[in-house]
Amino acid sequence: MVVLNKGTIEDIPVDIVETLGNVTTLNGLGLKYDLYKDNPAETVVILDVATNNTGMKALPLFDTTNLAEGNYVFFLKFASVPEYPRLGPFKFRVD
Repeated sequence: MVVLNKGTIEDIPVDIVETLGNVTTLNGLGLKYDLYKDNPAETVVILDVATNNTGMKALPLFDTTNLAEGNYVFFLKFASVPEYPRLGPFKFRVD
């Protein structure tokens, strides 16, 4: 599990594999993430955060300044494609 220090602003790189080979870059797909506490209720922390990318690597940026210490989970989604896949969960911890 990725561990981020409290008070930092960091990317968590995620490699995306599109098995049909139709997509070669995430550019222009409206890549976003939703962040939740990693608890049974999946408490919402923030939704619809725009995400950078390099090719097929998503680079969601997390500012841990106002996040409580603990476990979190995020999901990647695409706003500009006919179908709206949701990728994840991807987990990390703030210490």
